[in-house]
Amino acid sequence: MDIRINHKMNIRSLAQDPLFNANVRLFIKDIYELERLKVQTYAVYRLHDHFIRKVDIYGIVVAIESRNSTYVYSVDDGTAVIECFATNKEQLNYVNLKPLFQLGDIARIIGHIIITEDGTRQIEARTIYPVEDANAELLHYILTLRDMKSYRKKFDRPELIMWDEDNDDKGDPIAVIMKLEGVKSDERVTFQRAFLRQIQANASNVFSPTTYRDIPELVELAKQALRAESGGEEPKKIEITAFFNATIQSFFRSGCIIEVYGRNNLYKLVDNYHLAQLIIDIIREAQQVGNDISTGIFVEYMVVKVSESDEYRTLCRKETKIREILDLLVKQSIVYSSDNREYKLTS
Repeated sequence: MDIRINHKMNIRSLAQDPLFNANVRLFIKDIYELERLKVQTYAVYRLHDHFIRKVDIYGIVVAIESRNSTYVYSVDDGTAVIECFATNKEQLNYVNLKPLFQLGDIARIIGHIIITEDGTRQIEARTIYPVEDANAELLHYILTLRDMKSYRKKFDRPELIMWDEDNDDKGDPIAVIMKLEGVKSDERVTFQRAFLRQIQANASNVFSPTTYRDIPELVELAKQALRAESGGEEPKKIEITAFFNATIQSFFRSGCIIEVYGRNNLYKLVDNYHLAQLIIDIIREAQQVGNDISTGIFVEYMVVKVSESDEYRTLCRKETKIREILDLLVKQSIVYSSDNREYKLTS
């Protein structure tokens, strides 16, 4: 079952939980009973008062299947069965690679819980290997029973750091448009702000150039802007349509909306919170290369990695937008920088 929590919770807040980055010993049946939280970027699950992502299980391999150049192992610990697959280089990209296990082997799997498109839970293993000592499975069983008692204890989480939606420093898209295109008329600026408010009021929705074209308030403001810029001439319907389309392109060039990748003429509002989570992930993953968490990550590298994301591939003004997000993360003490070029996570 999925449950909703405050979607503004950021990774720094979640990381205040001691189990968030831990490999949590569980029985497989417990994995299916975890409540999935509606948190962007990460697949996060509630275990009593805790937030977790990664699990540590033992079990007997009861099925082996080759899928997409890797092997999927069904593991049974006596409480339930779950599919597991490895993501290390030895398991990927080699169609003819032999499986790590034979049926009946005892396996240890440490990895992230994921949910497939059809809703099935699996473990994406970071560590997976055969267990030679049969007593290891029994020891894991005993330790899991012990740990479950501690998981049930009340955990008082520190006050959560929330994303400040009212922060005025996020960047004004209309001001950006004015800088890029100049101010053609005050009426045009009024129309742009009213149009953007309509999009923001439906921030979760994808829209096309025709979605807001018949809203009377916007149509009237568009007419006023066109009259002001044409010396009072009454605009034709085709001119109003072109004005709406041009405004969408202005929003796109300013970086406040993106074109939905693979779907021409469909747009959505840039979710600053989601983009911030992506940037945090990029910094964290880059710092983990060579296990050097002190390494600063260049903005230019973040631009490249954000460009590789399907969702933000069409984002304009990437570096400027990323710097806006980084400024917000610095103000929330989530990242810091000594020279405004390299950024590091505070924890």
